[in-house]
Amino acid sequence: MLGLGAAALVVGALVGWLAGRSAWAAALVGGAGTWLAGVLAARWGLRTMPVKSIYVGNLPYQAREGELRNIFERCGFVYRVRLIRDPKTRKSKGYAFIDMDPDGAARALEEMDGFMLQGRKLKVGRAERDA
Repeated sequence: MLGLGAAALVVGALVGWLAGRSAWAAALVGGAGTWLAGVLAARWGLRTMPVKSIYVGNLPYQAREGELRNIFERCGFVYRVRLIRDPKTRKSKGYAFIDMDPDGAARALEEMDGFMLQGRKLKVGRAERDA
């Protein structure tokens, strides 16, 4: 069984070899690199790329983390969705923070502000702090 470091070296070698083969392969590898960075961040808390947090308000109380992830992945890679809940009742407070890659966060700020979800117009803005 390969350790995490050895696996990263093997993937890095493969990525370098493929990227040198053609422009199509380089584009494919770029997407795979983003995907791999996201998997590492989500699984082991490893951050290989910068992360930007965005605020999403006016959420329907029935909204779920998975639903928000699917919607915001249209704009870029989503590292984490934090739906804020009341600690006693565990009901949604109607807002969330979403950690994304910087380009995806910028795109989400432009495209998702005003997006209709379950009859409510989302308010999307910059979070006070990044993840």
